[in-house]
Amino acid sequence: MQSAARELKEETGQASTHLRLLALLELDVTGRDDENNAALKRGALYHAELVEHAPFEPTPEIEAIGFWPTANLPAGTSAIDAALLARFA
Repeated sequence: MQSAARELKEETGQASTHLRLLALLELDVTGRDDENNAALKRGALYHAELVEHAPFEPTPEIEAIGFWPTANLPAGTSAIDAALLARFA
């Protein structure tokens, strides 16, 4: 959980008082043009309670952040992200 809290802080500038593991993910990406050429991608999904909403500064990994109602997600939201929001939001 410490690495998830550190990534949250590094990539968004947000500090969390509490992280809760929601899901472990394993995605089969066989046949996709992938820089790592791996057949399986693994990840974890967390819920974070923020200390306070800190101003966002763009990083090389994240250009912008935003908040939308789950029923009105922006165009281009991936199918996996929409499914995760439908399940866990």
